Amino acid sequence: MNQQIDRQPKKPGYSQFYWIFFLVFPFMMQGFKTEEIAGNSPIILPIEAQLINGDKAVDLEVARTKLDIARGLTFRESKDMADDRGMLYAGDFTSDTAFSGKDNKFATDILFLNGNRVAYIDRVEACDKQRCLEHRTNQPYDRVVEVKAGIANKLKIAVGSTVEIRFIPRR
Repeated sequence: MNQQIDRQPKKPGYSQFYWIFFLVFPFMMQGFKTEEIAGNSPIILPIEAQLINGDKAVDLEVARTKLDIARGLTFRESKDMADDRGMLYAGDFTSDTAFSGKDNKFATDILFLNGNRVAYIDRVEACDKQRCLEHRTNQPYDRVVEVKAGIANKLKIAVGSTVEIRFIPRR
């Protein structure tokens, strides 16, 4: 009898237990809230750009990732946010991209930019409710800047104004 013996050790058969994961996972995720990932603390990003209008400038944190764009200025206190500071949202925006004041502690101005031209400006009120008013525009835009409410007016920025976004070289 010439029978070949398999000399390779057999791996344990874990595949039979995958069904447990699919059964238990939905129960584990019940009540899961995305804010639990980052908590209720604000994100503070480094200053990487400036919004220039004439001889006035606003230092801008730059939100590039989806999480940073979603968090934006939420949970920030007005007293902790200088008038000459804001956030630039640099992402791939679609016509259904909306901004809201959910979990914002103060009202903001949102400037929708198409190149260096201000396509639309909207005031966003702070909102601590579950559902908040969504702000969007049907004007084409490729970047969004958010500053404290009233700053756009103070800097004499209006729809149709030309502004410059100047990126600060990294050291």
